[in-house]
Order: sequence, then C-alpha cells, then structure tokens
Amino acid sequence: MNKPLFSLALALLIALPAFAQETDSSKGFRPFVRIGSSLTYIWNNENNGIHHEYTLNLNAALALSPRWSAGASVLRIWTRGDLSGKNQYVMAGLFGQYNITIDPKVRLYPETGIYRGNYCTCGDFDPYRSSNIWYWSMGGGASFALRQNLHFEVGFVNYQILSRITDKYNYTQYILGLEYHLGENRQKKERNPKARS
Repeated sequence: MNKPLFSLALALLIALPAFAQETDSSKGFRPFVRIGSSLTYIWNNENNGIHHEYTLNLNAALALSPRWSAGASVLRIWTRGDLSGKNQYVMAGLFGQYNITIDPKVRLYPETGIYRGNYCTCGDFDPYRSSNIWYWSMGGGASFALRQNLHFEVGFVNYQILSRITDKYNYTQYILGLEYHLGENRQKKERNPKARS
C-alpha cells in the first residue's frame, strides 16, 4: 500500500469537517460533509473453490455546491479462499460525485475516482496481494433520508486496474450503508403572511 496516498486520504477524512464551516450566504448554501460507512459481503463459487470477501468502506465527502462533492475513501478488504487462505488488503483514494436531487430526501449521484492499493484481481484463481496498484473507479448510487442528518445509501463502485498487470479483471463493490451529514444547512421555506383586507 502506498503510505503517502493512504495518509492523504486519511488526513482528508479528518480535515473535511473544518472546510464545512465556510458559508456562501449569497446563494443560501453552506458546504457540509457527508460521512459514510458500508460493510458488504460477496462470495464466488467456482471450480477452484469458494472465495469469501468482506469489504469495509469508510469515506467522507465535502459538498462543494448543491451539485458537486469531492472526498476521500479507505477500503479494508478481508478475504478467505479454499486456495489462498485468509488475507487482508487496503485501497485508498480520492473521488468526485455529481449530485442529482430529485426530492429533498432522495439524492442520486454518478461517481468517479482514482485509487491505489494492493488488491490484485488477477489470474484464474483467487485475488492476491501486489503493491502499488492504481485503479480508476466508476459507479453511482442513491441515498435516502432516514432522519434529518442520517441517510441510507445504496450503490456500487467498479474499480478498473490501470497498472500493467497480465490477466487483470475489474473489482466491483456494492454499497449498503449509512451516511451522516455533518453541518448541513437545511433552510425552511418562509411562508409569506397573507395580506389583510
């Protein structure tokens, strides 16, 4: 795992709430932070045995405007296979999202990003560890408000290996998790007083 990139992603996860203090009063929008987490499980049963995979995704994104968000994400991956045994991997990177709000409680978004890690989905057998792998990510999802600042998130991200590795294939993670909005400013619509006759 590339330590400088991991440190940068971790620093952004910690520092993003500070940026949310800036206010654009002229447009009525104040940047805020979305903090998300997801723990997912998949398995693959083929001729070479069963492969189990657990992925913990921790991320934070700064809503720069009503449309655009940028953030950092850290993935911790645990695997267990009949051939490979138990292993652990890490991926970290930066991503951007374009927000489509179709309802005050529903948000849709496409997402893309750049990551670095050591999870090599390569060859005909179980994934294995290989350092300094670069990935390009593409995905999307939706979040649904459960409470004022707590949202349920569903989506997927597909990671394509950019590094020159033979017999590589994409790694796709589905997302089922929670998202907390820190510092979001929801303005209530003011009711105009009725004119008295």
